[in-house]
Formats: sequence, C-alpha cells, structure tokens
Amino acid sequence: MARTLNAGHNELKLWDNISNSELIIYYRDPTTKERQDYQNMAVQRKRNKVVFRQVEAKVKYGLAVITGFRDGDFVRNVDGQDRPMASEPASDNYHEQWKEELERFAADIVMIVASHVFDAPTEITESDSGDVAGN
Repeated sequence: MARTLNAGHNELKLWDNISNSELIIYYRDPTTKERQDYQNMAVQRKRNKVVFRQVEAKVKYGLAVITGFRDGDFVRNVDGQDRPMASEPASDNYHEQWKEELERFAADIVMIVASHVFDAPTEITESDSGDVAGN
C-alpha cells in the first residue's frame, strides 16, 4: 500500500489500560515544519545546559495533529453523570472543547499519538539475511 502524502484522516487504535478498552484516535499528517518545530521544542540548549521538554512538545504537537476520536470513546462527568463525548460536530454527543478536555484529563493519549506521529513514524526493516532491506 502506498503512503498518501498530506493525508488528512489517519486513525490510530490504542489499548487504554485506564478504561480497559480500545480507543480510536484520528489524526492528520504533520507538516515538515511541524516535525522540525517538535524536535526543536523537545530538546533545547540554554547556555551550557541541555533542557529536555519532550512532554510539552508532545502535548502541544499531539493536540495540533489530533483531529478527533471515535464517538463514545471518551465520557465526561457532568453533574455526577457520565456522558459520552464526541469530537464530530454532527454528533449529538459533540463537545466543543474536546481538545481542552483531552489536554486536561487525557494527556497520556495525546502524548502517545505524538510519539507515534513524530518519534516513530517509520522503521528500517531487515531482509531475511539480516541486511537492511534494499541492500
């Protein structure tokens, strides 16, 4: 299968140990500039010190590429009642501040999406002989 450039709708299936369920998160491909900015934010040099800001970079850029999630994969507690939350405006469960809710209460999900998209989008495969594929 070919890689679609500028894909606006990818999905990532995750197993959430907190809810003990599968979640589906939708995301878009980041731009090259976003990839550069993510890396620049994650590790910075301040005078003679190296400052690691991976958590901040993952939250900021994870939220930037996440476009939504499967309806009902998240619920919010409203007046003691769990109510399904949706990211899609056409849904009856739509919650306009869904990104803010993810940032505040599910940053772990945001960070794992960022790790998937920015830290490990590809991997080098080996042939049966142990050589890198193509060599």
